[in-house]
Amino acid sequence: MKYLLLSACSFLCGVAVWAQPLRAHLWESRPLILAANRADAPTLQGQLAILTQHQGEVTARDLVVYQIFPEYGLSPSGQELTPQQHAGLLKAYGPFSADQLTVVLIGKDGTVKLRQEGLVAHEALWGLIDGMPMRKIEMQREKKRHGAPGQYSGKSEQF
Repeated sequence: MKYLLLSACSFLCGVAVWAQPLRAHLWESRPLILAANRADAPTLQGQLAILTQHQGEVTARDLVVYQIFPEYGLSPSGQELTPQQHAGLLKAYGPFSADQLTVVLIGKDGTVKLRQEGLVAHEALWGLIDGMPMRKIEMQREKKRHGAPGQYSGKSEQF
């Protein structure tokens, strides 16, 4: 009986893991879930506009944006999520407000770093991400790769 119960639990846990599209982003990207009651919600459109205006910063911070609605969801590429993926996100990160935009930031380690209702200013989002230990390491690597401003890079310049 123990083995049967263990097998059933393993199977069900496996289904839940496969239903999680965010698993593919673990240690690679920072998923940002935008959950709204409809695709044309003004706060959702405002948050998307903020992210679009600062696309370079979004890319630099390895953000990938998921949109979640009551009946369906969209992946970062704009593809509709499968019903299992949608249900997995709702189960893992819901419930979401029925009348407000809910913003959920997930770190590269898979943990929730921010959960907020309403618009999130880009400065607040960048500040939160840039304060994360993994992001600090990324910035240090980038600084070494490109050299800090005013730092000798070893290349001679011609005038």
